[in-house]
Amino acid sequence: SNPYYQNMMVNWLAAERAYWRTDIYEEMYTWGKNVTGRVFGGGAGDCPRAAYCVLKIKATASGDHTWSAAIMAGFLGLDLPGDVHNELLEDIEWLYENDVCTYKKTFQDGTVSKVLWRCSVHPNHSDWKADRPTSVDFATMVFGYSSIFLPTDFWDKWLEKYS
Repeated sequence: SNPYYQNMMVNWLAAERAYWRTDIYEEMYTWGKNVTGRVFGGGAGDCPRAAYCVLKIKATASGDHTWSAAIMAGFLGLDLPGDVHNELLEDIEWLYENDVCTYKKTFQDGTVSKVLWRCSVHPNHSDWKADRPTSVDFATMVFGYSSIFLPTDFWDKWLEKYS
C-alpha cells in the first residue's frame, strides 16, 4: 500500500517489458514457440552456461537472455491498471497452457505438478531446461500468482496477526 513502492514496481514492470520487447531480438523463441512480446524477467537463478547468474535490465546477455516466469508473476500482486494486469496474466496463462517453460514433477502417488520456471530466448539456448528451481527465487511466483485468489486485505490481516 506504500505509494512509492507501488509506483516503483509499476515503473519496473514497464521497463522490463520495454527492454525485452525492443532490445534483445526481433523474434524470440523458447522451446520452439514464438514468445516475442510475452516474456521478460531478468532475475537470479540458473542460466544455460552458469549454475547461478544474476541478470537485470540491459544486462541479460551474460546469462544467455534467460527470462523468469517467477519474476513475471511477481508483478501480479501490484495494483496494476486493468489492461496491464490482464495482459500479464494472459501471457503467463499462455505460457502455462502451451507448455512453454513448464516443468513437470511426478510424485510417488502418481500425481503430477506443472510449474513455470526459467528459460532462454538466446538462439543457441532456446531449448535449454533449467535443472532445478530455488525456493527463494520461486517465491515471487507463489506470492504474485496467489494474489489473484486472495482477498485484497489478506497480507494486511496476516501481518496484524503474526507480527
